[in-house]
Amino acid sequence: MSDCPKFHRCNAPVCPLGPDAASRRYLDGEPVCLYLLEYAKPGSEARLQAAMAAEHYDSLSKVYAMAVNSYGGLRRRLSRASKTGSRLNIQIQGGGND
Repeated sequence: MSDCPKFHRCNAPVCPLGPDAASRRYLDGEPVCLYLLEYAKPGSEARLQAAMAAEHYDSLSKVYAMAVNSYGGLRRRLSRASKTGSRLNIQIQGGGND
């Protein structure tokens, strides 16, 4: 988990890099991992693969599949995220301040 560039500022209870992601609980209103939100967006594959190591992308895709099938509140957050623009794209282009 500490390999994540957002590790020190992230409070998301479901972390794609966490060894126990499948057993973690998500409560409505809790923070959601930036990379999980990004994965939900159309065309995210290229952005995410450019932003992270291949093994992290693999973990992300597994946790995303588990999240949309297991967590009601998290599934709704990811569905809403799929209809918005990429935050990661802004960061890659240098327009973000993260």
